[in-house]
Amino acid sequence: MTRSYFRGHKAIFKNGKWLYEDNLKPLPGWGGDIRPCKKCGKVFPLGKGEVDPCLGVLPGVDNACCGHGIKSESYIRFTNGVIIRGFEIEKEIEK
Repeated sequence: MTRSYFRGHKAIFKNGKWLYEDNLKPLPGWGGDIRPCKKCGKVFPLGKGEVDPCLGVLPGVDNACCGHGIKSESYIRFTNGVIIRGFEIEKEIEK
C-alpha cells in the first residue's frame, strides 16, 4: 500500500484513489473534502495560485510547502531552479 501525507494528514492509496488513513474518506481531487492544515489549522483551496498560509508569498519562489507539520514534506522551489527540502517553520507569518 502506498502512503503519503496531505497537509499533514496521513493518506493511503487504495482501490485507485487517495484516502485519509484515519477514516478512509477520499482526499480532495478524489471526491472528498479539504481538511484544515494539521499544523496551523487553516483551510485553503487547491489550485493555481494557492499560497501556503504558513509561508505566505516568498520573493524569488515559484512554489513552496511548509510540510504541514511533517518536516520531510516541506520544500521551497526558487525561480532559478534551486530546491530546498526538509525544513521546519519556526515562526509563522503574521497577518
